[in-house]
Amino acid sequence: MKVRTIALAAALILVASAYSVDTYTVKKGDTLVKVASKLGVAPDALAAKNHIGKHAMLQVGHKLKVPAKSQTTKAAKSSSNLPVAVSIKRDNVFVRKSATLKSKAIAKVAQGATAKVLGKAQGFYKVKFLGGTVGFVRWDMTSPMEKAPKINFISTSSVKVNKDGVNLRKSPSTNAGVVKSVSKGSVAAVLDRQGQWYKLRFAKGAVGYIRGDFLNPVGRSLRGGRSHTAIYASHGSWSQDDSAKNLPASSLQIVQNAKKMLGTPYVFASESSRGVDCSGLVCYLYKKTEGITPPRTSREQSTFGKKVDRNDLRPGDTIYFRGSRRGGVNHAAIYIGGGKYIHASSSHGRVIVSDVHSPYFARNFVVARRFDSKLSKTKSASSGRSSSGKKKSASK
Repeated sequence: MKVRTIALAAALILVASAYSVDTYTVKKGDTLVKVASKLGVAPDALAAKNHIGKHAMLQVGHKLKVPAKSQTTKAAKSSSNLPVAVSIKRDNVFVRKSATLKSKAIAKVAQGATAKVLGKAQGFYKVKFLGGTVGFVRWDMTSPMEKAPKINFISTSSVKVNKDGVNLRKSPSTNAGVVKSVSKGSVAAVLDRQGQWYKLRFAKGAVGYIRGDFLNPVGRSLRGGRSHTAIYASHGSWSQDDSAKNLPASSLQIVQNAKKMLGTPYVFASESSRGVDCSGLVCYLYKKTEGITPPRTSREQSTFGKKVDRNDLRPGDTIYFRGSRRGGVNHAAIYIGGGKYIHASSSHGRVIVSDVHSPYFARNFVVARRFDSKLSKTKSASSGRSSSGKKKSASK
């Protein structure tokens, strides 16, 4: 009887020991990564076993299920296999300089943007976007892709179609109507870019969209040796209603200086000839040309100066866009005439020219403003600062 009692007690101890290994009670200061390290399991496996994110906040006293060793090994193997590419699954996602939330944001990208994965560190993917921007994005803001995006990134003012029978579409989608079929070798001027699609104008006037994998660049890059005047001419000249003879000299100078910024790298929160963000481009040009210091963020700029109807735009006017249908202002541009505007694009990674007739403009336009040289320089200079006197952070 005594032997049976000892055997039963030993069995109960073994069962209790086995159960204690299967669960873990969260203590103060625990994170999922710390717990995984204590238990000797992979963080990804522990997160998957408990149906939570790798960076989820843990509640003290909560019991975590501990994965079996086989699950841990499998998760470790899968975590070492990076996706070839990812797609951004939310709007206005920050691209950071290093793999930490405290790191400087170097760009902000829209939902649907695709990037090649270069590595992984501390819950971030190191990625390279089509526009050339390299940085770190939180892995939970992405969706894995089986193949790397092979869409050509066009940085020239002209392109050549590289296949026969390519459809020129009415809007940037494979579901859009077809304008015409284009033959291999056809050359077109680049009017705008919408994600992986390019808005083009062909020799006989046909305008539409073709995806980048059906196009090859023609000529030198916009960052190369061509004059900015020649680059701008390829995008069209001013229309009759905003011809040079009807404009003040200051407007002409703003446009001239803006064209000189084409191809300048997009640098978040910067405003110099070496790099600008969208509102920084506006600040840089107006300080340099007019001696006016507009507010630093696009949201503040959108209430500065005189409001202008979208149908009464003249070169030198500033234009403001929302990031989503219900979002506030988060992007700025400068109208240069002929239905075109110049802006620092985070997705393109540089200062580019776009078309006011694009779907983006129609969907996201909020307001246009005119900065008069009579504006108080003292007032404008102070409006970019908070009540504490500290400079506010830049917009997109």
